[in-house]
Amino acid sequence: MIERIVRLSLQQRLLVVIIAVVLFIAGLLATKRLSVDAFPDVNNVQVQVAAEAPGKSPEEIERFVTIPIELGMTGLPGLLEMRSLNRNGISIITLVFTEKTDIYFARQLVTERLIEVASKMPPGITPVLAPPSTGLGEVYQCLIKAYLHLVFEKVLHQQLYPSKKLLYQQNLWTEKP
Repeated sequence: MIERIVRLSLQQRLLVVIIAVVLFIAGLLATKRLSVDAFPDVNNVQVQVAAEAPGKSPEEIERFVTIPIELGMTGLPGLLEMRSLNRNGISIITLVFTEKTDIYFARQLVTERLIEVASKMPPGITPVLAPPSTGLGEVYQCLIKAYLHLVFEKVLHQQLYPSKKLLYQQNLWTEKP
């Protein structure tokens, strides 16, 4: 079977070249239309609201800050889940929306509700939206910081020990005598 295919390919060289060119062009056109991301964002659509209340206990923050904000956010279109975290002096509320919801539309809805809720907050406490970042974005920041740290470490090592060289092997700096 394979021998027959090879023999036919050798006899019909022009046909094989034409088929190869057509497949190559089809592949190029397909890659231009393909939406591929090196690191697809697998996180859900989240909007975080933070409110700082210095000197207040978690119980006071829950009662006077978190609950009014959560009550104001109920009924938002596309809202799937609402989580809150209360620590000494801070309240963080995470609102999770459906995948079809645009992140900036969700942020606009939350901002409108925060304006309504602001009158129910204790004096001096203003809830704000957290930046629109995801867990994947935080990983990027950690990688960039780690890389910069390694670069600075290398430069510092070269300044302090000019006779010794550093080699980069398997993500570790190692000394070479």
